[in-house]
Amino acid sequence: MWRIFVESLIGLILLFGASIVGYEYLIYGKSDPDLVDANLRVEAFRDIMNHVAVNESDERATDLLQMFATKTHRLLDTMPESELPDEIAQYFIEQPNTPFLLDDDDQLWLKFDTNSDYIKMYDDPESELLQAIEFGNQVVWLFFLASFVAFSSGFIWFLSRRLRVLEKTAVEFASGNFDARASERHWIKLGKLNRKFNKMADEIANLMVNNKALTNAVAHELRTPIFRIQWQSEVLLDQVASPEHKKQLQSIIEDTEDMETLVDELLYYARVERPDAVVHLENIDVAAWLQEYEDKWKKDVGVDFSIYVDPSLNIDSALSCSGATTSAKDSSDNNSLLNRLDNPVGHPDNYVPHMSNVDPFLLCRMVVNLLSNAKRYANEKIVIKVQSNEEHLVIQVHDDGCGVPKEHWASLFEPFYRVDKARDRTSGGYGLGLAIVKHIMLRHNGKVSVCDSELGGACFCLIFPHKPAE
Repeated sequence: MWRIFVESLIGLILLFGASIVGYEYLIYGKSDPDLVDANLRVEAFRDIMNHVAVNESDERATDLLQMFATKTHRLLDTMPESELPDEIAQYFIEQPNTPFLLDDDDQLWLKFDTNSDYIKMYDDPESELLQAIEFGNQVVWLFFLASFVAFSSGFIWFLSRRLRVLEKTAVEFASGNFDARASERHWIKLGKLNRKFNKMADEIANLMVNNKALTNAVAHELRTPIFRIQWQSEVLLDQVASPEHKKQLQSIIEDTEDMETLVDELLYYARVERPDAVVHLENIDVAAWLQEYEDKWKKDVGVDFSIYVDPSLNIDSALSCSGATTSAKDSSDNNSLLNRLDNPVGHPDNYVPHMSNVDPFLLCRMVVNLLSNAKRYANEKIVIKVQSNEEHLVIQVHDDGCGVPKEHWASLFEPFYRVDKARDRTSGGYGLGLAIVKHIMLRHNGKVSVCDSELGGACFCLIFPHKPAE
């Protein structure tokens, strides 16, 4: 926004300067009317004084000239031709029939027909009146430019204020609120842009709603034929005697079960993707809640599993998880996660509650999804780490598997995104687990990120703000 403001202001100033240059060229490009008028006035003034000198006397003409100079805050000097400045003398030599000159410094040079001396009339540098006039001439353009800049700044601020309102609506719409629309009130709208934006938003919202409705409808409609195939296969399985046929039917049943699970995942993803998805927040001790499920998850993952509750309030590394690249393979830090696991925090003595506003059901779904993902790629160890401070609570899921290349971090939470052959459906999953985690975190006004784990594999971070989700 500031860039638009500065660029517009600079553009208006350049336009103002170009206008002044254009005015000077059009008015004064070939001749200067002001200079022509000044020369005519000087010529008339000299003719009058010369008439007095010829018909009365030089002294009378000089007295009148002195009176005029005094009244107008000017000074008179008389000098012979030999004392004239070179450029002035050169002018009178080249213009012998022009006995007067108004030079570039507004100094008047003239001579009478009855006298060979020249008279110089110039501004009195000590005159307060002439100093005030000179000061006014110098600052008039400055005031004009300052007024133009002030007007331009106010006008641009006025436009940027309306543009910020439209920008806020665009950001809200991009965040998933497809009901967001720009106000079309005349004191807020930006020409026809607000109306055009709303038209575009209506079309996009309709496309998204229709697309989601189609996905839901297809998923629901698939349930019946999948169930029929599965039921008929199970019936046939009891009727056939051939082991080969039984094997094929069993394979069909397993495929239909996979399809049924995929349909369930699609329907669940469609629910959590909606911005108005209901979130039942409860203020719970997240660390204690996780430890209640520790034994169950330990049996499910099938590898060395533990939950570490970190009492430290320094969670900067966790908050910058998406930019962290530390690895246990290259680290010799004595305070690494592996070393800390050997000294777990005792619950009754030095345990500190890690409270946060979360939906326990959705939290369970996220942790199960992340553990399921870690289980497929872990070698020997999976660790859940919990930390919190006054502003955030962080849950990290570490594994010691192959990790995720950094170039895939930004796209990893998109639905059906695959990193490589090492992380495809042959190892389980449908590509929706992490996308579901992302949208559940959005419902909590939080975020999810991935980085390299201290165990050598991947680390997924759930970052919850302590303020309730909006």
